[in-house]
Amino acid sequence: MNEFIQNLLKKPLELVMYFSLVFLFLNILFLLIRKGLVYLAKKSRTKLDDFIFIQLVPTFHLIFCVCALHWLFSNLFTNYFSTIFDTFIVLLILLISFFIFKILSFIFAHVLTTQKNVNRIPKYLNNVILFIILLVDLVLILTYFHISIVPLLTTFGVASVVIGLALQNTLSNFFAGLSIVSEKKIQIGDYVVVKSWPTVEGYVEDINVTNILLKDKDNNKIIVPCSKIATSSIINSCYDDDVMYVNYEGEFLAKAGIKKTEKKILDSAIKTQRECAGAVPNFIPRLYFTKIADDKVYYRLVLGAENYRSMDSVLTYFLRFLHK
Repeated sequence: MNEFIQNLLKKPLELVMYFSLVFLFLNILFLLIRKGLVYLAKKSRTKLDDFIFIQLVPTFHLIFCVCALHWLFSNLFTNYFSTIFDTFIVLLILLISFFIFKILSFIFAHVLTTQKNVNRIPKYLNNVILFIILLVDLVLILTYFHISIVPLLTTFGVASVVIGLALQNTLSNFFAGLSIVSEKKIQIGDYVVVKSWPTVEGYVEDINVTNILLKDKDNNKIIVPCSKIATSSIINSCYDDDVMYVNYEGEFLAKAGIKKTEKKILDSAIKTQRECAGAVPNFIPRLYFTKIADDKVYYRLVLGAENYRSMDSVLTYFLRFLHK
């Protein structure tokens, strides 16, 4: 350490000259790269390249600084070239890893975002990404210094198997949640029916990578694990549509006349759509005859409601008009 300080004091003029040249070169190169990144970011409409640009600027600056310091100290202290170069490699690996961590975190956050821009990526997922990157860094650094990593890999392999078996259900639920949130087939505001769980239904209030929170018509909150969602049949009344379908199954005597009764049912349904608060005014009701048995005609009627809270009122209005 004393020898290092003495060398610094012996070459003050050379040190100042090197610092000036490196600083000038560094800033010119950095400004050129910055302008190039700004130009490329403006050409795209996505937010990803803007975020990458924001992360690249300080990362490039730090990498340039490390490279400049490496060049500077390598020229000033040739006796310590090996130590300086090793330190430079370690710092470079850590800086690049930090940049990769930021980009991966942003990509996961961008993918796992609901339509209301609510970020559903939990903090522990960021910690998992960071842990994996640091583990890769450790392996790279040990490999660079010619240190055997076989015992380390064996230890982590055994630990991974033990943890995987212990957290089998939790991991299954987690990865099922990742699939559900990223595909966005179920979103906040949808009215879904989850079959085979037992059957539950309700309005989706919250989505994350571990569970989905439903709210039924009685204002009860139901927490459904994502693994159950992934393995069950789901009816999403709002998927790719702004109308909630209200299904009603009824019957009438055949002797009352099919055409006459059909007209009465459709007139009542159309009147319901126009006058009932919560019904979709321009929705055309659909009537299907399902079967005829025992002198009875069975049918299914489809009405349109604005949201799940209006479904009961729409059906009530229809029955009032039908039996008026």
